[in-house]
Amino acid sequence: MLTQDDSLPSQQLSEPIYLGLCEKGGGPQLAARDRAIVGAMRPLSNDILCYAAARSPAEEPIARERGKFPQDQIIKIAKFGKDINDRRVPFVTATEHIFTVLQASIRSTRDVRRGRTGRRSTRLGFAAGEDSMDMADDAYGSGDQERKLATCRASEAYRREIRQYANVSPPLEIGELQLFRTAHSALQLLEAIHLRDAFTTNAARPQWGHLQEGLRQWLADNYDAPPQDEFDNFRKSLRPREHEKYWKYVYQCLLRGHFQAAISILHRHPDFQTPSSARLAGGLSENPTLVTAVERVLSQMPRPHQYPSQLDFEQKFAEWRKDIQRWDVPKLRAGTKDAEQFAYVFGILRGNEAVIHKLAEDWREALVGIILFARPTLKGHDVAELLGKLVERGVDYNDVQVQIELGIIAHEFQRVIRFCSMLDWWWLVAHMTDLLHNSGTLDDELLGPSMPVVPNKRDRCSQREWYLLNYANSLIPNLSLRRTALEYIAVCPKFGRSVLEDVIVRMSLDTVGEAPKLLEFCRRHGLDDVKNELHRRLARIEYRAGRIGEAIEHYVEARDAQKVSGLVEEIIDGYLSTANMEWLDIAGKVGQPALEFNGRLAFLARYREFHELYKAQKFREAGNLLVEMLTSSFRNDERFFPKRLLWTALLDSLPLLDMQQITVFGVDDIYELMRTLEEILTSDRRDDYLGAWEAANRAKLGIGKDRIISAEAQLEVVREALVRNLSRAFVYKGEENATNRADE
Repeated sequence: MLTQDDSLPSQQLSEPIYLGLCEKGGGPQLAARDRAIVGAMRPLSNDILCYAAARSPAEEPIARERGKFPQDQIIKIAKFGKDINDRRVPFVTATEHIFTVLQASIRSTRDVRRGRTGRRSTRLGFAAGEDSMDMADDAYGSGDQERKLATCRASEAYRREIRQYANVSPPLEIGELQLFRTAHSALQLLEAIHLRDAFTTNAARPQWGHLQEGLRQWLADNYDAPPQDEFDNFRKSLRPREHEKYWKYVYQCLLRGHFQAAISILHRHPDFQTPSSARLAGGLSENPTLVTAVERVLSQMPRPHQYPSQLDFEQKFAEWRKDIQRWDVPKLRAGTKDAEQFAYVFGILRGNEAVIHKLAEDWREALVGIILFARPTLKGHDVAELLGKLVERGVDYNDVQVQIELGIIAHEFQRVIRFCSMLDWWWLVAHMTDLLHNSGTLDDELLGPSMPVVPNKRDRCSQREWYLLNYANSLIPNLSLRRTALEYIAVCPKFGRSVLEDVIVRMSLDTVGEAPKLLEFCRRHGLDDVKNELHRRLARIEYRAGRIGEAIEHYVEARDAQKVSGLVEEIIDGYLSTANMEWLDIAGKVGQPALEFNGRLAFLARYREFHELYKAQKFREAGNLLVEMLTSSFRNDERFFPKRLLWTALLDSLPLLDMQQITVFGVDDIYELMRTLEEILTSDRRDDYLGAWEAANRAKLGIGKDRIISAEAQLEVVREALVRNLSRAFVYKGEENATNRADE
């Protein structure tokens, strides 16, 4: 983990694990007994199995001696990392979808510009080359705008999910609630200062980079506004001005931009005159009260979002300030007991930074007050100028949330990342780094001194990739979040592919529907080797379940010709050993890609078709198909027709030869059958052909002579049938020729 001082934050270090294998501090005692603690990690989990074992196997004591060491009988399972709270699972899943949409938006932006610059892309999502963000921005400046727009929308979506999660029932624990509040504040402040200053949300009214609304909303959403119960008390009180917090409440409302609330409280001041009792003349009353003056000044205050350009706003704001200066405040103050307090109010309105710093509750309230009244046109890149004065009033540098916010304001993004990484979860630092990266505001250098085990610069990854991988790693032990983790790994350009290859092949496929989703993920990201390995695993699962057809399909998808051939041979052997026709169902389930992949599979499909034709009493079609398959066996295509089935094929032809009503085979067909018969009887593998059934039944332990004799007798019956049918075929052919000549 990269930090500003290249050190590992203690918050990310696991706490020491006490296993109970020896007394605390008893390590030397174990060593004296020639023992060591041995551990074995469970794949894709936070569990580790630990036990005591002899350092040298040769010195392992005999069984009766082991009783002297009780720890040798103990096995402990410990956790070396924290599991994801199940309550966080919906939040993690929802934010992963936002993350994925953001990556797609960034890629689409790059694709358009890469079409102009001719750059290539990798399958895992990032431009080829070390600097994936180099997109010729000088030539195409709208790229920054599009990236920041997509990044800002993603950040807003993250915050919506944080708010929804923080409002779940039962309420979150204090520590977890604070964690999510920190994340919400950091994201919203990032949007206000760095993401909303370079794009147009409304074509009719461009946003010219002002910060007022964004910062005011950030303060209101993340830090307690003036309490509503105090406001109600002031309104109901007969003498609210005498309350000790009356003016403090007014100041706080003004500095936070809650002008209507401030005016409502000032209406309860004894100097306030209602319109029915005040003497009005022209625009201002002849003797207006200070309350009336403040109300009119605030009602006329120009707001940046009301003006299409910064110049228009600056002109109106300068005129408004002149109107404030025209008030004869000393003269008006003479008629009130609260002259000093009203002076402070007008000091705020005039943008007196010293007054604002004095009256603000903390540095955040002072920042918003200065942006509202003193420097309303300040840009995001200039806010850092205010930090010097802001921190003088006192800042808790031990507060991680404060450090993150100050880092965002000061454009010190390494500081932001460092303190985000100190929180007790990888979520914020991973997504913050990704947002900074995609918006182009992060100098995404390769990890250097913090990874001494990787001396070669080419083997180092960026900070973004490092934190995304660690966040994904924290999700993997949770079974319901493993595929979510894969989506984060997939966007890592340096190590993403290698990590995916290691992780996916170790993932469980027992969950219903998990395998198709993993296969689709591999197809989408071009992980062909991993996809093939998953198909092999699925094939083994299907095979153990007795679903050979499905197993074949998976081996075909894995392009594993050897396994496919082995299963087909197993099917054929099963048919020969049991005469069971279950293989017909298997052959019927195999798809066309599998038939094209393996010749023996194609044979089974054709052989099944032969049986189907015979069953449907389409005898001539069945006979033609059988002869066609036998013919292929003499074309040196051993892969198509297994020759140990030649004898079986001839027996299959016997019912067709014995038909009296029709002549199934022609002269050429009978010659082909005779050639098959001759091949069996004259081949040096004659006994193998004739004894194929017995060999399969006896697991190829030997072929009995009696079986050979019986097979020869059956072939003699086939020979006689072939001779009879040959004469019939000649007669049939002659009659057919005579009919054809008569027709001519």
